Amino acid sequence: MCSNKDGRRDVHEKDNRIHTSKYNILTFLPINLFEQFQRVANAYFLFLLILQLIPEISSLTWFTTIVPLVLVVTMTAVKDATDDYVTTSLSLFTFINWRQNRQPTPTDLC
Repeated sequence: MCSNKDGRRDVHEKDNRIHTSKYNILTFLPINLFEQFQRVANAYFLFLLILQLIPEISSLTWFTTIVPLVLVVTMTAVKDATDDYVTTSLSLFTFINWRQNRQPTPTDLC
């Protein structure tokens, strides 16, 4: 139903927007880091970094462990952000083209 008896829109309507983005500006860093350290290789290098911080058992400096880990995590984060942005932009572009090329229906008048 489009409107109530008075002709006004019902304020309790459900939002039916489709969200194709995986991240937003506030959740990108925590979600992305969580997903990246779920990978065995990244978790392994993080574990090695923590061990390198203990001077009694360290064979290398912590710098030699942190640089590759930070590079891999940063490059993957940039790739994920770019993929999410492109996917969101393409789906929005597709939706706009779909709206422009279709015939209006009676439910569009609501």
